[in-house]
This record gives sequence, C-alpha cells and structure tokens, in this order.
Amino acid sequence: MKRAAPYIAVLVLGLVTMPVVPAAAEELRDPRAIRQLQTLDCTFRLTNDHVKDVIMMQDATLSPDACVAACAKFAEESVVSMRDAVTILRYTCEYRGKRVADVNLKVT
Repeated sequence: MKRAAPYIAVLVLGLVTMPVVPAAAEELRDPRAIRQLQTLDCTFRLTNDHVKDVIMMQDATLSPDACVAACAKFAEESVVSMRDAVTILRYTCEYRGKRVADVNLKVT
C-alpha cells in the first residue's frame, strides 16, 4: 500500500487541478456565436516592411461601405502609429473576397 500512495496522490491531484472547459469553447457551441462567425465578411490585410497581406482584423459589416469604414477605423486605432517606424505601410480591405479599399498609409 505504501507504494500505491504516491500514485493515488498524483491521480487525485490531477483530478482536482484538471482544466475546466474554456468559456470560448462553450461559446462556439452556441448557435448565435456560430452564425456570427459565419457572417464575417470584412477582412483587413496589412503589408509593411516585415509582413505581406497578413490578416489583422475580420468583422461582420454586412455592406461594402461599412467594411471600408471598419478597416479605416482599425487602421487609425491600430496601424497608423507605426507609420514612422517602417518604409512600407499599406492595407487592403476585402468585402466578401472582393477588394473594396487599397490604402497606402505612408502617403496619407
């Protein structure tokens, strides 16, 4: 029995500290969350000195104009601050796979 005690202790400790299912996994089972993921129709892709066409943001906008506005807002809040640190800084905005904006942030 003395030999089994450490194994039992490890087993009990493992059960006590077992990770709980993350809330995000629960959310993905929610039909509303699934529909929301399926409606992502706007994609912001960044190109700078170090990366090319990297997806930085996706949103559900439901129109090309709203997509362009969402991309512009995201660029202003998250990307423009690196303007002086890089030589190339541009982004493209796609609505349902079709390019709706191509912006060079080094010029504007």
